[in-house]
Amino acid sequence: MTRHIGKITGLAAMLLLGAMQASAQIEQALETSENKYQQCQESGRNVPACAARYYRETDSLLNLTYKKLRGTLKSDGKIALQKEQNDWSARRDAYFIKLKADYKGSGSAPANEDEADPKAAISEDKARFVRERIDELLGRIPEKEEEE
Repeated sequence: MTRHIGKITGLAAMLLLGAMQASAQIEQALETSENKYQQCQESGRNVPACAARYYRETDSLLNLTYKKLRGTLKSDGKIALQKEQNDWSARRDAYFIKLKADYKGSGSAPANEDEADPKAAISEDKARFVRERIDELLGRIPEKEEEE
């Protein structure tokens, strides 16, 4: 677990350092994470662990994106964003519960080689849901803030 935290911390440090625009940094980190996950899928080795790492990295990038957007807002905007994020978090939690319930009957291993592992599929679906929120928030970061 410490190794995973170190990788996530390293990912966060990569985003905070460097001269690229914030949105571009986040997009690059997302692409890197997605590429690593794709390589893991292609290798077929420990895909559930790779999918879980992919979700954690995506969730970490959501937090960075939220903080970046929040930093561009005035007080009223921050309050509205927090309420919006709380509402989104409630929808996310409900979706994740439904997702687990939908896969619950699938067991923990695929029935054949062509079928996705349910644990990996859940993590991948969670990452996809979070990625949609990241894209939404990234689109709202003002360009002038990105040029810093």
